[in-house]
Amino acid sequence: MPQAGSVDVLATLPARLRLGFGCLDVRRPEPEFAETIINRVKGALRYVPAARVSLNPDCGFAPSGNNPIPLDEAYDKLKSMVQAAAQFRAESHALPAAGTPRAG
Repeated sequence: MPQAGSVDVLATLPARLRLGFGCLDVRRPEPEFAETIINRVKGALRYVPAARVSLNPDCGFAPSGNNPIPLDEAYDKLKSMVQAAAQFRAESHALPAAGTPRAG
């Protein structure tokens, strides 16, 4: 899925930074399964500890003005992302809970 490149670039992410990982494919109309999202995130976790990772939709649902995303489609994708995050937390991968304040 990553059009911008491989997650291997995360190996050079400075330890002082957090990662907002774009884990949804906004180019396809169907929502991903939570397991698909989890597999993408696990790739990032090879380089960045889970405590420094938050899940974000890729491109904020605005890949271009030529490809608007209907509200129902965005909602379904966000539901899948929330399910994936909840499953990660349940499996003790320690993604921060939504709304967790970020350390300075």
